Amino acid sequence: MLVASIRTCNLVNPPILRENPPGLIVVSGFRRVEACRRAGFSRIRARIFSASMDEAAAIRWAVADNAFQRSLNPVEASRVVTLLSRIYPDPGALADAATRVGFPLHRALVEKLRILGRLPQPVQDAVACGLVALPTALELATLDPGTAVELTVIFRDLRLGLNLQREILLLTTEIARREDAAPLDILNAPYLERTLKDKRRDRVQKSHEIRRYLRRRRFPHLVKREDAFNEWVKKLRLGPGVVLSPPRDFEGPAFSLHLQFKTLHELSEKQAAIQRILDDPDFPVLLDT
Repeated sequence: MLVASIRTCNLVNPPILRENPPGLIVVSGFRRVEACRRAGFSRIRARIFSASMDEAAAIRWAVADNAFQRSLNPVEASRVVTLLSRIYPDPGALADAATRVGFPLHRALVEKLRILGRLPQPVQDAVACGLVALPTALELATLDPGTAVELTVIFRDLRLGLNLQREILLLTTEIARREDAAPLDILNAPYLERTLKDKRRDRVQKSHEIRRYLRRRRFPHLVKREDAFNEWVKKLRLGPGVVLSPPRDFEGPAFSLHLQFKTLHELSEKQAAIQRILDDPDFPVLLDT
């Protein structure tokens, strides 16, 4: 996209270079320089500073230049923090310095971006593309790099949302602790590998199967009860518009019944479905367990 923009509108904002005899080095604008090269330009305009510019000044110029170009994604912001950390090791001072050059930060965000900058490159790439959320990335940072990358591949390929990302990460780590195993061994289970490679299933189906497998392995008794309950409801043939739900995780006594209807006739049909629930001999047992 940058190459196409430069071909159409030329180079609007020139890069910043510094003399480094016998040549020049790029202070800011690496992407612009590369895009111009790919666009076929042999010469471009640039702002050139003398060799006397110290590293601190170069870093401040680079941050200010990029801050005014466009909004930076979290990974680009983490690179800014990494640069500034070389001259401002204290997070508070770094946040103040970044804010002064047009890149507002606060201390807590500085710490998060530092963590992000230390993650393996595949994880950073997924964050930059919006396929792994920053909160998930920060949790991945607590794992070994191999596990972090393996989970990232799953999140990326299945396009999982934040809640499902965090649930799968949590289930994986809890199973590993429960079974005294490495999280990576859990992810390399043959069933998960077959599911991910199954071309007959779409992303949604694979996501459901992976979550189901991990929950069954983490909570075998709970999932067994869920399966039994679902089979019992299926046997009742309640029909559309009638949803009978157990207590969350079967903790507590309160079941819920949701009805949806448009006419009195439909309501009458729902009444018959409710009666089938009441007449079923297994229902009192279910309520007492």
